[in-house]
Amino acid sequence: MAQVTARQFAHHTTVCTIAVAGLAVLGELTARLGTLGLLAMSRTTHVGEAEAAIRMYNERSATRAMTLYGAWDYNVARAASRAVGCGADGVSMPGIDANEHFAYVFGVLKEVMGGAAAPATEAAHIARLQRYTTAKSPFWEQQDLIKSTYY
Repeated sequence: MAQVTARQFAHHTTVCTIAVAGLAVLGELTARLGTLGLLAMSRTTHVGEAEAAIRMYNERSATRAMTLYGAWDYNVARAASRAVGCGADGVSMPGIDANEHFAYVFGVLKEVMGGAAAPATEAAHIARLQRYTTAKSPFWEQQDLIKSTYY
């Protein structure tokens, strides 16, 4: 999924993206590169890796940067709960429309660069998602219709 997301951003925006697998590689790159943000999603065989990546990134990043928790689950409340637990600035949901995903990522990035703190509650994460998406976005309509085996 990292490679697909990286390609989408590189193709449709001016953002330079890098897809990495594993905390060791992320740690090495974080120490060497200046970044605006991280979208972390656990590999299916490494449950909890995204949360660990976000914590590590926040600890090692030289400046305040945006972090997004990439959910496998279609339940926004569960994804938001995990995002709160690791201090992420937002959640990247499966099924989100590509245009809305770009709007959300850049909206959250603008908020973070403006000094906004990471949401401290599930409700605050959900409100942030609602600011940048419409009620017709597929992931809102698919709540709990698709159960992830990774939760």
